[in-house]
Amino acid sequence: MTTTIEPWDRARTAADLGELTAQWLTGAIASRPGYQLDRGPDEETTTCPQLMDALLLCNRSGFVTSCSQPGCAGLEAPAPTGGIWSQRAAVTGYVTDEEVLARLCEVADDHAFLLALHHPAGPGPVRDGIAVTTRNGRPVTWFGRPRNAQGVDHEWHGADVRAVRRMRGAWQVTLVDPCFEDRTLLWDALAEALFAPAPPCRGHLAATAAQDTDLVLDIGPADWGV
Repeated sequence: MTTTIEPWDRARTAADLGELTAQWLTGAIASRPGYQLDRGPDEETTTCPQLMDALLLCNRSGFVTSCSQPGCAGLEAPAPTGGIWSQRAAVTGYVTDEEVLARLCEVADDHAFLLALHHPAGPGPVRDGIAVTTRNGRPVTWFGRPRNAQGVDHEWHGADVRAVRRMRGAWQVTLVDPCFEDRTLLWDALAEALFAPAPPCRGHLAATAAQDTDLVLDIGPADWGV
């Protein structure tokens, strides 16, 4: 049985989902699809103003984000988790507007960010994702693995089916700062790119994605088909 979450059940377009995601990030909405009910964004997101500002701008400019994290280097986690943890700043989401897609590809190219692109017709070259978190130097979390229709439905479970169809037909876009550092370059670059006039698409999408495969750390199996 299909269940929906208010006010996500009133979303009809990608823009609707972006605005509702922005409202969830600010606490105006208690829940969002794909997350535990009545759970807001993680503290690491809400306590990083540059990340929050970039996410709000992204979601209100045509890049509907589904997951993100700030960068950090060599943080020791308390027991029982333990270990030394490092993260790359990263964001992943959905784009239906070719102009917005061109802006994101341009900013990735200009700043040498790692980029994973997947088209609705099938996964792109970076099929195994990009490692974004390590524990004691070993990758434990990946962004940018392609999602098939069932995966998209699962991620947006609770939203109106018409909006979910928009996400099925969207480009899946992931941008990652290659450095495991506490820096805001990715968020600053996204803010600048989305405020600036849109550049022409230079036809480098496949080449950019293909270059990323050389930069992916030790990876696990792709979730395409899951």
